[in-house]
Amino acid sequence: MIEVSFADAKTMNPMLLTDTASGARTAVTFNALVDTSPDDGLPYPELAAEVPTRENGGISADGLTYTFKLRNDVKWHDGTPFTAKDVVYTYETMKKPELGSVRTSELNERVESVSAPNDTTVVFKMKKVVAPFLTDNMYGIVPQHILGSVPVADIKSHPSAPATRRRRSAPGRSSSGSGSRTTTPPSSRTRPTSAASRRSTSTSSRSSRTPTSSRRSSAPGRPTTAASRRRCSRR
Repeated sequence: MIEVSFADAKTMNPMLLTDTASGARTAVTFNALVDTSPDDGLPYPELAAEVPTRENGGISADGLTYTFKLRNDVKWHDGTPFTAKDVVYTYETMKKPELGSVRTSELNERVESVSAPNDTTVVFKMKKVVAPFLTDNMYGIVPQHILGSVPVADIKSHPSAPATRRRRSAPGRSSSGSGSRTTTPPSSRTRPTSAASRRSTSTSSRSSRTPTSSRRSSAPGRPTTAASRRRCSRR
């Protein structure tokens, strides 16, 4: 299936989204820690190994600490492993006013800090209880080893940002063509069914990209276009 937009995308960097067309593109290019299933409206894991809950110890009793255990089978397009450093970089960068992100104000209002005790664990300390945190504040993760050396104020002009550039792959997509994609070993997780075939179609049709940013991983359990539109609308 083909998705058509009435406007040109302005960016391919998920940290800089301001328009629906860019949101639609990045939604099929970058993975978040968790996403929302169009089948039941519940969060499901993408780059996280599981959705944090109080039952599994991922959410503290006071609701102010979220601990995410990350998948250890994801790599970026160039073979660099995806780690908690990418998550910390993405969120801490979005909190900086000089980035010019529309999410800066809300993140600074809600999130005290984001830290990585190790490569597969990310801890969010909240300033207050945010009930919809797992649905409202989950964003596409970008590669720290590529953008980390770029001054924050210059990220908008970095080759990963302009939508006119050909896109680079993100953690987990199956590789072919130019080698700009990455592979993630299969998992036994159950994928929500709505629009799953559209996701697989869009994935296979984007197999050859020039390295620029990162493509979304083929994280098992990821619904497709419906979830993408959901993410775009809330951003």
